[in-house]
Amino acid sequence: IKDLEKVTTIILKNNPDLSGSWSIATGNDVIQKIDQGNTDLQLPTGLSGKDSFLEFRSRDNQEIGSLIVGGNYIFENCNSLKVIDLFDCWWCKWRHFICYS
Repeated sequence: IKDLEKVTTIILKNNPDLSGSWSIATGNDVIQKIDQGNTDLQLPTGLSGKDSFLEFRSRDNQEIGSLIVGGNYIFENCNSLKVIDLFDCWWCKWRHFICYS
């Protein structure tokens, strides 16, 4: 995935054997949606500044990590982002975080 520069949608959900860190290609300026629910994948890196990015979903994820990495918000300058759905992610003490704009 980290080498795919023209992918617009990434759906990895319902793959509980997927785990660890992953990233979006630096040159991908067309990514729009990611759904990684029901996996143990961490939040992807490389999304900051992606104006095309619209939607991120990760429900029922046990190892998602933090929205702030190294003092930076992972969706920083994703100016078109409309949906962040982190429902029932175990890292979050509230276990419910859904944001629609």
